[in-house]
Amino acid sequence: MGLFNIMKIAIIGGGTAGMAAAYFLDKQHEISAFEQQPILGGNIRTLNKNVTGVALDSNVILDNGVIEFRRENFRIFIA
Repeated sequence: MGLFNIMKIAIIGGGTAGMAAAYFLDKQHEISAFEQQPILGGNIRTLNKNVTGVALDSNVILDNGVIEFRRENFRIFIA
């Protein structure tokens, strides 16, 4: 068990930060993640692809992702 006791931790939000925190904390603790939307991802979504865009023409696909989310900066998260 190590130096710390296992804790029950609630993660509020299923975006990038929430899912990364849940992933790393799950190795040592009991994690519950809460997301109000029916899909995970937070701001990293594509409207009309994996999230319906109510005001968009069905042929328009709009990336709603985080511009600074670069693969070379997040190697562990992407792995």
